[in-house]
Amino acid sequence: MPDIPPVIIIGAIRDELAAVAKGISPSELSRANLIRGGVGPDSAARAAAALDLTSAKFVCSTGFCGGLKDGVDVGDIIVATEIQREDSADKISIDAALAGKITAALSSAGVRFHAGPLVSVREPVFLREDKRALGVSSGAIAVDMESFAISSPAAKAGGSTPFVLRVISDSVDDELPSEVSQFLDAHGNVRAGKITRFIFKRPTNIARLMELKKRSDTASAALTAAWKAAWPVVRGF
Repeated sequence: MPDIPPVIIIGAIRDELAAVAKGISPSELSRANLIRGGVGPDSAARAAAALDLTSAKFVCSTGFCGGLKDGVDVGDIIVATEIQREDSADKISIDAALAGKITAALSSAGVRFHAGPLVSVREPVFLREDKRALGVSSGAIAVDMESFAISSPAAKAGGSTPFVLRVISDSVDDELPSEVSQFLDAHGNVRAGKITRFIFKRPTNIARLMELKKRSDTASAALTAAWKAAWPVVRGF
């Protein structure tokens, strides 16, 4: 296996990694190994298992996530202080010094962020009442599907430090159409046929798609700004 750069960055889809790459100077990109891991915990676990995590200094789970608390809004950055799994008592603690330096860098750059627990689930959470219930039961401020599956093997392997730098793409009150889960396959590829059928299902779905695109664009821009601020910290830590 070729030498792995000192930072492995795993995102589920191409758009997430494109946002990350924009935040890292081209001259520095050779120090980062950007991996598209696919959607969901199983895809993320397979991506992590295919890498020699012991040779990396850091393993980062990045990309979009959902808010679980009031005041955690679209475009806000999440710096996880711990990662938990919805169906388990297992928790992964994040290096407090690293998280502290990242949040300080974000603050200095004027990037809006929240530091706190993140919970990983197996299936998307669509409804506001389900998001609020998950926030109460877990104590987490945000939810995703991949971070635990990525960070757990990194923590167990030793030699690498896991961390999470994500961005809110839907707040606790933003309900998602259930069809969204079918828009991407397990590898993170767009399923155009599913999107087309969603559009033709009812005329109002066009407006719903436009709103989703607006949130995604806001989140992508914020993720780029976050990585621009955080990368010097990660590189020099």
